[in-house]
Amino acid sequence: MQRALKRFAKSQDGAVAIEMAIIAPVLLILLIAAVNLGAKIVEKARLDQATREVVEATLFTTNRLTLQTALNEALTKLGNPISSAPYAGTVVSICRCGSNQVQNCVPSSLSACAVAGGWEVLFLLTASTTFNPILPIPNVFVSEEISSQRTIQVR
Repeated sequence: MQRALKRFAKSQDGAVAIEMAIIAPVLLILLIAAVNLGAKIVEKARLDQATREVVEATLFTTNRLTLQTALNEALTKLGNPISSAPYAGTVVSICRCGSNQVQNCVPSSLSACAVAGGWEVLFLLTASTTFNPILPIPNVFVSEEISSQRTIQVR
């Protein structure tokens, strides 16, 4: 009996299985975190690319509706989002003269500005989506909105 107990104490049979059972959940959570983080980074980069294309379009036009169409086309070119939520984008024009600010203005129709330099015209571009984790874990990986926002100043 004593000999059998000594043999059992020295035996390594099953030790690897027990170690794997302890470490496997930790490795699985790390894998899920890496997949979700990677997908979120890719989605953010895609939104940044769409807004960057519209920033380049402001070199050729300052018409807000044309820029909105360019943003919609850029978001459509991205294809399907990684998560299930669709892309959304807005273009807002802002005209400022001192403390006076007009939203969704048409620069050519503005009255004279008494401030030196005249009206300052800005375009605020926003593209966003709701990121739904590929492998959700409650209270850890949850849905959240990601967006790309750019402000362009034109004269």
